[in-house]
Amino acid sequence: MTKRDRLTLIAHLPHISIDGKFYSYEPYVREMNLWSELFESIDLYTEVVYDKPSFAVSPMPSNITIYDLGITGGGDKKSRLRRFFQTTILPIRLYRIIRKAKYLHFRSPGYTTFFANVVNYFLKRKVVIKWATSFPPQRAMGKISKWEANLILKSSDNTQVMCYNDISKRNFHFFFPALFSNKELNEISSLQDNTNWEDVSQYRFICVGRLHPDKNIELIVRGLRRYIDQTGDNDFQIELIGDGPSRSNIEDLAQHLGISKNLILRGSLPFKEVLHELKNANFLIMPGVNEGWGKVINEALAANCIPIVVSEGNGASVLKQMGSPGLFFEAHENGFSQIIQEAIALSKDKINRFIKVGAEANSSMTLEKFKEKLSLVLETLDK
Repeated sequence: MTKRDRLTLIAHLPHISIDGKFYSYEPYVREMNLWSELFESIDLYTEVVYDKPSFAVSPMPSNITIYDLGITGGGDKKSRLRRFFQTTILPIRLYRIIRKAKYLHFRSPGYTTFFANVVNYFLKRKVVIKWATSFPPQRAMGKISKWEANLILKSSDNTQVMCYNDISKRNFHFFFPALFSNKELNEISSLQDNTNWEDVSQYRFICVGRLHPDKNIELIVRGLRRYIDQTGDNDFQIELIGDGPSRSNIEDLAQHLGISKNLILRGSLPFKEVLHELKNANFLIMPGVNEGWGKVINEALAANCIPIVVSEGNGASVLKQMGSPGLFFEAHENGFSQIIQEAIALSKDKINRFIKVGAEANSSMTLEKFKEKLSLVLETLDK
């Protein structure tokens, strides 16, 4: 396959500078490796940070040059005010970047890509948009995402959109996010599996993710208290794998509710160790409503661990399109308590069905499948 010359990529997620090298979120880097195979060089305009991350990272490909857009994340009032002033000059910077580009890739939705799409609506450069959520976005994603979606719907053939559901427009392409290669799926299936499906008292429930307000971990804590009150099962435990700014708040809330012994905070673990934990757990809990698509769900399905996903989130939308190899719950304490009870009472036939459907879904979402899809989208863009 002949490589294209140069790609200009605009994204808004942390890229960590460590000793002159750049790193980022591990599953994202795996996808960036595919883009780096399709282009000789990539100019990436994004958010650059220097603090040690609380999540697993990998080095960025060597043919990607990273530039700091000067836009910082964060959901508190101070961060939002800072971002407001930063975005006043962002369209000018993006205009200068996009005007010189031949091929573009936007990682949408977000503040940065909203303005990038506004600029390119007039410049009409060739762009592939990865819309990393359902389309149109869930209400929880906010107004900016809604505005960006409406703008993209008006786009012409110079804009090719990859999204998580089927849209009846010729420049939209249905795809699932990529995570594992075929080889890796086989390797995960061969990992030692000590999951106990015979004794419900030994079931392991884990949650994997950054301890951040967007992840809605507090719902697990309050729901755990409700479950114990309703069932009297004071030996029940949930393990949290991950770290982040909400850790102290979560610990304080668990102590206040009298369930510190029932909530086990494991801290951040490397990617391969997370896979081993999933391989030896029964259920993965995903309480976040602001997820684009929680890739840890793919990890769980590959490890025969059944996802339990909040019904209001974007993850639930994709999981349903995969054939629903998991359980869904309402985003409140009672809903959480009820789904834990339902999970414990699952029949062996239903457990086996979830595992089978999950494996079939993962086989359709491999890195190889994503590369094939991406190549077809680029060919469509060149026509």
